[in-house]
Amino acid sequence: MKRRLRRSLKRAGDAAVGAVAIGLIKALRLIPPDLLADGAGLVTRTLGPLFRENRVARDQLTAAFPEKSPAEIEAILRGVWDNLGRLGAEFAHLDRLWDFDPQHPERPSRFDISRTSLDRSIALAEDGKPALIFSAHLGN
Repeated sequence: MKRRLRRSLKRAGDAAVGAVAIGLIKALRLIPPDLLADGAGLVTRTLGPLFRENRVARDQLTAAFPEKSPAEIEAILRGVWDNLGRLGAEFAHLDRLWDFDPQHPERPSRFDISRTSLDRSIALAEDGKPALIFSAHLGN
């Protein structure tokens, strides 16, 4: 009986947390993506140094880069926290970040694709043969 009650309470708690998370994401989607990213970067740059992980990261950066000054290490850490906040903010707008239409490459997009890359991709898609595509994410 106790076990069943505990399980039911856990499920109800998980459902409540999920509903709050979905509501938060829906609310964040009302904020323009660039403004949201700037705000999230500011928040994480401000709060990040208060966490224990910041001290661990500082120690690791100092060990990995002994030639860097404390000011340079702090600049790196600020950049890390800023990037983490911006990355988190992207999730609210994930479906809006990539809206490229290869049939209308003249339409504005948040990403630039060279004409050569676009032509090569279209040729691969239309030649009827299998292809291996290798890519890398270098944004972070």
